[in-house]
Amino acid sequence: MRNEEKLYLAIGEIDERLIEEAGSAYKKPLPIKKMVAAAACVVLVTVAAIGMSDMFLLMGNNGNSGGDMAPGMNGGSAESEIPENGVLVSDIGKLTLLETSDMSFTFRLEVYLPTALPIDIYLYSKDGSTVYTTAENVSTSSVYRPTILIDGEAAERLPGEIGRYEVTISFEGIEELDLQWQRYFTIDNFGPFEHGLELD
Repeated sequence: MRNEEKLYLAIGEIDERLIEEAGSAYKKPLPIKKMVAAAACVVLVTVAAIGMSDMFLLMGNNGNSGGDMAPGMNGGSAESEIPENGVLVSDIGKLTLLETSDMSFTFRLEVYLPTALPIDIYLYSKDGSTVYTTAENVSTSSVYRPTILIDGEAAERLPGEIGRYEVTISFEGIEELDLQWQRYFTIDNFGPFEHGLELD
């Protein structure tokens, strides 16, 4: 008897049960490396989505793209957005008026979403020739800088990091300028805030 014949006879005597078990596919578990790679992809997509949403929020920035014109000075009607209750709410946080005295305003600033761009302040004269601002690139004939205190410490701009701050904004020397002023000042990301002072 040849080897082929022996093999044929041996195969014919295999139990049917063994053939059925061999027919069901063995599923190999997913390797750990592939599971880690998939989890990393999910994290990357989530971080990218959050970063993109933050970028679009910053691009919106209440109409201010960090250029040389403050919100409300580009022909828009910013006055219609002025709150009456002393609270400004935006996508990045909340600004609540605590007290005013002379030309100083004290707010509680709560930042929930950090901003990559600085939060600047603008108070324009009615003719747009003079501004009190913290912004660097402003094209008017006269620029003055407001005094800012963050939790009692001098600062150049409002903080954009997540946290809760007490902010004092002071427009010192404004009464010495013989100008008429808009009835609100604008804070980036938050919009206009009616100061309620007689500056005419």
